[in-house]
Amino acid sequence: MNNDQGVSRTLDYYLERAKTLAGEDRFGEALDALRDARKLAAGTEVDLVENVKQEIEEARRQRMQALTGDLAVLLTRKPGNLTPEDLDTGQEALARLQNVHPNPVELEPLVERWQAHRRRAEELRDLEETHRQLETFWQAPSVRLSQYDTALTLARQKANVNRDVSQFQELLKEAEQKREKAYVEVGELTTQAAKGNFKPLIEELERLEREGVKDLPEYDWGRIEIEIDGRFQRTLILKRDLPAAEAIRRLRELATQYEEGKADDYRGRAQADLPAHPEAAANWIRAALRFEFISPKKIEELEAFFDEIIQLALDRRRRAIELVNDALQHGKDVVEAWGLLGQAAGG
Repeated sequence: MNNDQGVSRTLDYYLERAKTLAGEDRFGEALDALRDARKLAAGTEVDLVENVKQEIEEARRQRMQALTGDLAVLLTRKPGNLTPEDLDTGQEALARLQNVHPNPVELEPLVERWQAHRRRAEELRDLEETHRQLETFWQAPSVRLSQYDTALTLARQKANVNRDVSQFQELLKEAEQKREKAYVEVGELTTQAAKGNFKPLIEELERLEREGVKDLPEYDWGRIEIEIDGRFQRTLILKRDLPAAEAIRRLRELATQYEEGKADDYRGRAQADLPAHPEAAANWIRAALRFEFISPKKIEELEAFFDEIIQLALDRRRRAIELVNDALQHGKDVVEAWGLLGQAAGG
C-alpha cells in the first residue's frame, strides 16, 4: 500500500468518525474530526470535507431548532398543567440543547425562563399534594387533636420553605384556624369531664365509633391543674390514639374512678351527718347513686349503707317525730315531749 492510499483511508476514517459523532449529537467532536480530515485532504477531497462539514452544521441547526421547539411547547403550557414527566422531558431537552449549542452562554435567557417555569410547576404540584394531605388530616373528628396538630406542623413546614408563595401562607392560616376550632370544641367536652361530667365526652366518642371511626384518643389526668369556676381542678390531657373500643373503655374507667372517688366522699359526708341529720345523710347517698359510671359493686355498697344505716336512722327520726307530735297533741309538757324524742332517737 502506497502513501496516498494510507492518507485516503485515514481521511475516510475521519469523515466517517465525524458523521458518527454528529449522529450522537456530539457535534463539537464531529467538527474536530473534520478539522483533522481537512489536514489530510487534497484536491477534490477538500470539497468533500467541506460538504460533510455543511451537512453536520445543518444537522446541528435542525437539532437545536427541534430541542428549542420542545422547550417552547412546554413553556406555553400553564405550570399547573405540567406533569412530572413533562418536567423531566423539558430538563432533558435543555441539557441536550446546551450540549449541542456551539455557544451555551447564549442560552442563559432560555435557561432562566425554563427554570422559573419548572420551579413554579413544582411549587404548584407540591401545593396540590400538601393540600391533599391536609384534607386527609382535617377529615378526622375534632377529638383527634393529634391529626390537627400534625396538619399544622406540615403546613408550617411548607410555609417556611415557600415563604414567597402566597398559597402556602394561606394554607398555614387555614391549618391554624381548623386546629383552633378543634381545640375549642374538644375543650368544652374535656372541661366538662374535668369537672366530673364525663357523659358528653363519652357519648361523642361512642357516636364516632358507631360512624366507623377506627382510632380515638386516650385521655388521662394531667399533672397540672387549671382554674375552673374560680377553683383549681385537674385537667384531662391527650396521650395517644388507640383503637376506638379501647379508647372508650379507658375513658369509662377514668369516669368510674372519678365518680367512685366522689361517691366515697359523699358517703363520708353522710356518715358525718349521722345520727343528728339523717335526712342530709340520705341526700348525700342519693346523690352518689345518681352517678352514671360507678360500678355495680359500688352501687351495692352505697345501697347497703343506705338500707342498713341511714334508713334505720330515718326510721328512728320519723318515730321520734311521731312521738313528739303525739305528746303535744295530748297536752304533755314540751320538755317531756323532747325527752320522748331522745328516747325514740336512741332506739
